[in-house]
Amino acid sequence: MASRNKRGPRSRAGGTNQPSEKQPEDLPTYRLPWPLAATAAILWSGFVLFNYYGVFPFPVEAISRVLGGVLGALPSLTAVLLWDRLTTFLWAGVLFLSAGSLGRFALMSATFPDGNRRERFVLETALGCGLLSYLMFLLAAVGGLYAWVVRPLIIGLGLWQAGRIVMDWRSAPPYSKPSNPFLRWPLLDKFAFALFLLQALHGLLGAFTPLVFFDSLAYHLGVPWLNVMAHRLVEAPWNVYAHMPMTVTYFYTAGLLVKDEMVSKLQCYGLGLLCCASIFSFCRRALTPRVGRWAAMIFYSLFHVLYISSACGTDLGITLFSMLAFYSFAFWWKDAVGPERGFPWSWIVLSGVFCGFAMGSKYTAVFVPVSLMAMLVYAGARKTLTWRQVFLAGGTLVAAGTVVLSPWLIKNVLFKGNPVFPFLSGLFPGTRADDPVRLHGLFTEASQYDVKGLAGFLLLPWDVTMGLKANAAVFTPVYLVFLPLLVFFKKYPVPLRVAAGASVLFALSWACTTTLARYLMPSLPFFAIAAAYGILKVPWPSVLKSFFRLSVLVMCLGDVSQSFLLTDQMEGWRPVIGLETKEEYLGRFHTTYPSPSFSAYDEINKELSPGARVLILGESRGFYLRRDHIASSVFNESPLIAWARESRDGDALADRLRREGITNMVLNLGESERLKGYGMLKFDEAGAAVLRQYWSRYVEELFHRDEMYGGRPVNRVLVYELLSPDAAAKPHPVPVNYLSDSVAGSAS
Repeated sequence: MASRNKRGPRSRAGGTNQPSEKQPEDLPTYRLPWPLAATAAILWSGFVLFNYYGVFPFPVEAISRVLGGVLGALPSLTAVLLWDRLTTFLWAGVLFLSAGSLGRFALMSATFPDGNRRERFVLETALGCGLLSYLMFLLAAVGGLYAWVVRPLIIGLGLWQAGRIVMDWRSAPPYSKPSNPFLRWPLLDKFAFALFLLQALHGLLGAFTPLVFFDSLAYHLGVPWLNVMAHRLVEAPWNVYAHMPMTVTYFYTAGLLVKDEMVSKLQCYGLGLLCCASIFSFCRRALTPRVGRWAAMIFYSLFHVLYISSACGTDLGITLFSMLAFYSFAFWWKDAVGPERGFPWSWIVLSGVFCGFAMGSKYTAVFVPVSLMAMLVYAGARKTLTWRQVFLAGGTLVAAGTVVLSPWLIKNVLFKGNPVFPFLSGLFPGTRADDPVRLHGLFTEASQYDVKGLAGFLLLPWDVTMGLKANAAVFTPVYLVFLPLLVFFKKYPVPLRVAAGASVLFALSWACTTTLARYLMPSLPFFAIAAAYGILKVPWPSVLKSFFRLSVLVMCLGDVSQSFLLTDQMEGWRPVIGLETKEEYLGRFHTTYPSPSFSAYDEINKELSPGARVLILGESRGFYLRRDHIASSVFNESPLIAWARESRDGDALADRLRREGITNMVLNLGESERLKGYGMLKFDEAGAAVLRQYWSRYVEELFHRDEMYGGRPVNRVLVYELLSPDAAAKPHPVPVNYLSDSVAGSAS
């Protein structure tokens, strides 16, 4: 891509010197008289904050307990524990370096206008994360998911990237002093940076906490773990989530192969930091570094960012890819509408690739390219862009995104006969679909949409911020306070207008389809940039500017404190610093981790032969089981129900289980009761009768594990052995049939 703007001399970083914050800027201007705008701003912010902190007060005690507990236990950390943490951290670092090397290969021939090495490093690493995911998927497809294959590959790529970084640094021009070093930052900027560091350290603590997030245990890591154990791509027909696109998930698979799930958690943590680096990179190019620092702090203080960082979810990866799709599109637009009306192919292709990575992580990200296409059509109608540019850009976005998304579509065609299973099953006659009623339940729960009428739609930002929507958790008041104030001004920088405009379109699509707050995350980086720009660059009176900056600090501190409240409730810091073992922590109930099966899984891993195959009943979280297993999702019936329905009697069911290779079963009573409403274990009358016949002859209890709380039992997890015909003919105790008698709720 050819450069179109001339800038100053290149810095040591390998790029150009960005405009210092003392240079004159084309700042926004008022739409209204400033006294009217200032009065409205003060009244609105006061109204929002009064209501918000009435719902979410500062949990000072939680912060003191977490910090006090961690600092007090630091001297007792053992060398073994420290070594484990260090090696985990190093493996995660090597994985990101290896991703950067893949991204560097991909961008070898691309040139960016006024580019600099720091920006390229961010783009290379983010692009490489997606490419590393596809490399893991390719290894799975060819049966190469072995640690002895992946580890040398990752180390080699990482060392190559590290060497290139050192060579780039040595070959760079002499370093010039930054125009505004840390010691000369304004006091509130220093506080903002300190708050960012606090959240980063807190997030690192969460990243080292044992994994307990339901979605990750059930499918984000649960499904790839089946492939890792088999060393190849396997179908999981009883888990509908296994057929969703998995770009971020397969990025985590690399961590599973090089060490364990703790590396995967640090990969997720790193994606959050990479989002912040991308925010800063955008602002450094289009706005000012100071706006970038504040915007990164605002984004990273969000409760959902810390929660997903510690949960090993996919939303941060989707946010990163979506943001960089908007980022690349904004700078393509800036060059395309310039005096020469060029067509910077590298930027628009990169935007399409990031769209593909985002859609390849979750189908909801389809609204990213849809938002960009809407921007193109609008620009064509307004003659901001020529229709030739619109068609070329739109075609490039669609083509690049489709190519990147295609591996997941092909996999679904092979496994299910439908490229976008479980969606649009009616359009594909050959689809091997699951129960349509259960799939409808999946779509309903995924959207959790309860907006009623125009008034409900307009009040949605307020309801989400004030915690009035299900699973909205703790949202920040920063966006609700400051984004509406930006309408008082006009003449914003072009890249900010384009990226923020696309983010608004994405948010509108979100508001029309779901109210789940974490699905909104792809739009939040540019909302954070807009909010930071509003408090730093719009021409408020100086006193009001200082008040707004201090208010943002207080609000972000409140967001951080809410994340400390969750840490305190989860007590995840205890195993991190050695106050209890990982096994002890995972064996008991925690907030968001009800009725765990880990104690039974741990016993199975130690006692059963490596060739055992386990059928898990009443439980979807199979990740910690280190034996081949089947764990059905809450939107799939258990295979035991289907096999009982298809069998004429207990003996036929026994034959079917043997053909499927099932040697043992696990039943989680507490979790099956909690999930009873999904009908995972609801037998019909005929199936229940077959199960009783089978149970009375072929099942023997091996052991059970009880969870106690407050001196009373709260859960029981049972492990059964399935007997051969010879063993079944011998006398043996018949275990209680909880399935047909109490859990299933079947006709008896």
